Amino acid sequence: FVRSLLGLTTEAAQAAFSQFVQTGNLSANQIKFVETIVHYLEKNGTLDKSLLTASPFNNQHSDGIFGVFQGEDQKLMKVISIVNTINDNAEIG
Repeated sequence: FVRSLLGLTTEAAQAAFSQFVQTGNLSANQIKFVETIVHYLEKNGTLDKSLLTASPFNNQHSDGIFGVFQGEDQKLMKVISIVNTINDNAEIG
C-alpha cells in the first residue's frame, strides 16, 4: 500500500531492469519502452501488466509491449517476469 502511494525509488526501479538492459541486446525502441516502465514504477510503485498495451506504453508501438517486442518472445517474457517480481515484492513489503 505504501509503495503505491510513494512509488518505487529510482535506484530500485533501475536496478530491477539493469541487467536486462545491459545484456539483452535491445533496440533503441525497446530500451525506451523499458525506461517508460521504470518511470511508471517510480511514480506508482507497481504496474498492472494489462497496462503494457495502453498509454504511455503504446507510445513506441500501437500494440504496446507486443509490438515493441514483436517476434522476440523471450525478451517480452523477461520484461513481464521483472514486472511480476516487482509487483510480488510490493505485496510482501
